[in-house]
Amino acid sequence: MKGIFFTSVLMLFIHHFGISQSSIFIGTGGSVYTTGTSSMTLENAKLINNGTFTSINGNILISGNAPTTNTTFEGTGITTFNNLTINKISNGLQLNQNIVVTGNLNLVKGLIHTNGNNLKCGATTGASSASYVVTD
Repeated sequence: MKGIFFTSVLMLFIHHFGISQSSIFIGTGGSVYTTGTSSMTLENAKLINNGTFTSINGNILISGNAPTTNTTFEGTGITTFNNLTINKISNGLQLNQNIVVTGNLNLVKGLIHTNGNNLKCGATTGASSASYVVTD
């Protein structure tokens, strides 16, 4: 399994950043901030946040079609998204930590399993029988 390790502050000033079938690891005391109109795509990937992940503007897209892989958010840190879009052809997003969506949670396809964690969001769009939040 590939991993990207962040141990200090990383500012993403790029327009688009994508991770596919890997892990992003933010260590204790580390921070990742996305600003401007940036976008980040996590395709069948895992976000392990033991520091701070903050998407101030822009969009985070959860995508992928791996038949046995949920995208997971986990760790002990604070994870905040401006806009979060779920578009998983297979499986969905599994929360193993609390997350906050300050802007819009856009549900296109795929389920979000909260696993007893909190999902706090401003607005939600696109919920359907193919895309919704499961509070388990």
